[in-house]
Amino acid sequence: MSHTFIPRAAVLVGTVVLLIIAGCVSLTSHQSPPLIQTNKISIASGEVKEIIFPVRFASAPEVKVEDGWMNDVKVVECKADRICIRNNGFQTVDANWTATGERAVPTDTSVPKKATAQAAQP
Repeated sequence: MSHTFIPRAAVLVGTVVLLIIAGCVSLTSHQSPPLIQTNKISIASGEVKEIIFPVRFASAPEVKVEDGWMNDVKVVECKADRICIRNNGFQTVDANWTATGERAVPTDTSVPKKATAQAAQP
């Protein structure tokens, strides 16, 4: 009787270990691809410009700004919906910016119909 118990216990332990590994390692990724937004902007010397993203990020994205070889354009503020950049150089430059991050989950900002009907009554 003890001879059949050991192989069954080994099979049970092996199965549990395989299930744990299969649960931790998935063949498909559940992450959505990153949202990448990019554009070009002309910015005068000493100027600060606010750029509103067309699509909101879930949190502040990673932002890269390239202005040629001078690298005088810097990000001074970075939020999920916008960035502010400043040109610390002595001339107007054209800069390319790229923001990479997770797309924000859309939220329903509409007022529920029941609340609208109640608000309309005197």
